[in-house]
Amino acid sequence: MIEYVLMPKSPFLEIIRSEIRLRGYSLKTEKTYIHWIKRYIYFHNKRHPNTMGGSRGQKLPVAFSQ
Repeated sequence: MIEYVLMPKSPFLEIIRSEIRLRGYSLKTEKTYIHWIKRYIYFHNKRHPNTMGGSRGQKLPVAFSQ
């Protein structure tokens, strides 16, 4: 089980929210996308993608499907 800690306002997530709203997506879609982005961030222990190596993105769907 993944534990979530309240994240302070993230500039990255605010940009994502702005883009989603600009494109006219529903509020439920916005919340779902932000949820999955946060899960991805926490799954990788808040590491920046540049420091994770090439194959890390491949492991996320497998880990969540178990």
